[in-house]
Amino acid sequence: MNPRKDAGENSRDGAGAGSGADSGSGTSSGSGAGAGVGTGVGSGSVASAGAGASAGVGAGTGAAAALLPRLAAGSGAARAVRSASRHIKWFSRASKIVTFLKRPERLTSFFFLSSIGRAITAVPDSCTRTLKRTGVYLNRNIGNTLTLWALKWFGERFDVFFILFVAAHALLPFALYRNPITIAALAFLTFSACARVAFVRNQSAVFSLKRVDPVFLLYFLSIAASTVYSMLGAGSGAASLTTSVLYLAAIYFTFLIANAYYEHSRLVMLIRVLVGAATLVALYGIYQYLRGIPIDVTQTDQTTGGASLAMGRADSTLGNPNVLAAWLLLTIPFAAALAFFAKNWLRKGFAASVVLLLAVSLLLTQSRSGWAGLFAAGVVFVFLLDWRLVPLFAAAGLLSLPFWPRFILDRLLIAGADTSSVYRWTIYAGAYRMASANWATGVGIGLEYFKRLINNYVYFAYETAPVHSHNLLLQIWLESGIVAVLSFLWALIRLIKKGGAYIFSQKRGATPNIPARYRRPGPGGAAYETRMILTACISAMIGFLVMGCFEYVWFFPRCMNYFFMIVGIFYCAVNLSASAANNSPRPQR
Repeated sequence: MNPRKDAGENSRDGAGAGSGADSGSGTSSGSGAGAGVGTGVGSGSVASAGAGASAGVGAGTGAAAALLPRLAAGSGAARAVRSASRHIKWFSRASKIVTFLKRPERLTSFFFLSSIGRAITAVPDSCTRTLKRTGVYLNRNIGNTLTLWALKWFGERFDVFFILFVAAHALLPFALYRNPITIAALAFLTFSACARVAFVRNQSAVFSLKRVDPVFLLYFLSIAASTVYSMLGAGSGAASLTTSVLYLAAIYFTFLIANAYYEHSRLVMLIRVLVGAATLVALYGIYQYLRGIPIDVTQTDQTTGGASLAMGRADSTLGNPNVLAAWLLLTIPFAAALAFFAKNWLRKGFAASVVLLLAVSLLLTQSRSGWAGLFAAGVVFVFLLDWRLVPLFAAAGLLSLPFWPRFILDRLLIAGADTSSVYRWTIYAGAYRMASANWATGVGIGLEYFKRLINNYVYFAYETAPVHSHNLLLQIWLESGIVAVLSFLWALIRLIKKGGAYIFSQKRGATPNIPARYRRPGPGGAAYETRMILTACISAMIGFLVMGCFEYVWFFPRCMNYFFMIVGIFYCAVNLSASAANNSPRPQR
């Protein structure tokens, strides 16, 4: 299997149509007249509406300028913005979805106090006790030897090793990256984490399954069971062994981060490294565009024409434009979060410029599913930040359409009509039939199963059959069965619920005061930073799911690893917020 060739089929989205230029220019002329009025009304005040209208129409006499606020306030644009604001306000306060997010969850404590929960968590708890006893024994009997010093050194520098791995994981060129690198790095990082548990005197340095959600454990167990079935029951163990090991290794990143990062400052440092590495990846993607990217005919439909036909698609160090789009999509919300809790305006401006750079590189991938995911992530981020900004965000996006590059408009206008769209609908039909026929257990983990069986469910007029379904949830279902896909969805819903509950309670001021030792400099201290981190996590997850409706974004293991790192960051932030709340001083009566 040639990953580059499949990546080309995976993203054979087509180029833009020639009519896109005319449609784009028509949009420009149609929206230009109302741009000034719409901008002025968006803030909700009559004065700002008048200022926006004055800027859009131009300088006028004093009498005319006095009439403009009244005209703007009664315009259709103003009524539309006010109506949208009322609906969003109702949704944010009275909808069952938001009420569900605000409601505190009880499954976690109930599960881990049950007999099944205690039995599942007994193994890592025993490992923790064994490691700590081993550390005490070695300290007493070996003393200050070189071996003991080396073990302590490895334990104390886990953060350094993990940061180096994160940077290499993103920056290593596609031609040099090999999947065994991930397995070897995980083994080394696990050794370093065990040394820290054994020799670092910190009660939080433990291995515990209680630091992740119980439904996520169910998902992990379903994938493990599917691995056994793939190797024994599906009839081709060797073909799925490698894929299954990489799958479980990616999930292990969640457990590793959730247990290893138990200090707020270290978590923020990890996020900064993730954003910094992604920034270098984005810069290289922009450099590719400026230098000129060779057009890959397997990634661009040559029959549709348009501006995008004359340019290749950026893939940076990741080897595939859709993988680069997914990587940047997961990173942009965290770069925005760093901009919000930066200490001063200089750092805020720098972080905002990083957000813009990442977004530009994502646009150069020409991944329409990535663009849709970015828009969804932006809407969710703005909603969780302040629901009143959602109409302004949507209006700004619509008003900016005429100013978008030609290739973006071309790519959007041919959606549904190019060969990529037609190809996907055929794959969806066959993949759904395959999943329905094997709904309980799936066909087994591994792309070889899909490629071998898909022709039994749908006919392809192409030379080669696809190797995946181009849909994340559908691929999980047909590979691992109904329990896996439902537990995955349930785990993400609970992720959103836990994060949403903290965000809304923090907005209401219902969270306890954070002790001084948990606070860091910045707006609102650690509580505010945790809120922004959770906002970024939820936005990234929803945007990733939207993109996953049109792409199997786990086709390259590096992207799967990165996704589960983000899940681990979420659980780490939730655990830190709960720890800070439990250790906060009680009010005196």
